[in-house]
Amino acid sequence: NREACSRNKFGLRRIKIKYMTLPEYYNLKPTAIYPKTEFVDEILKACEERFGDGCVSRATVINWCNGSTKPSDSKFIPILSKVTGIKEEDLFA
Repeated sequence: NREACSRNKFGLRRIKIKYMTLPEYYNLKPTAIYPKTEFVDEILKACEERFGDGCVSRATVINWCNGSTKPSDSKFIPILSKVTGIKEEDLFA
């Protein structure tokens, strides 16, 4: 997470998150299998609804989510942004 620090009137430190990358978002999901699996399924479904079945593999989506790779085709970026709420320019910053 990218942070901006400031102090409140009591001198206590406040941290504001400026933006989050896709891997950071993915790693915030609970460690149990199901939430992350459901998240990958949600991305996969959104991609397939937009571009058709087989447009991207489950393994590819997982690699995007854990930060191993970025989409080779930028057409997937708006979908990732919409599903996560992360700005397009911040997904893989």
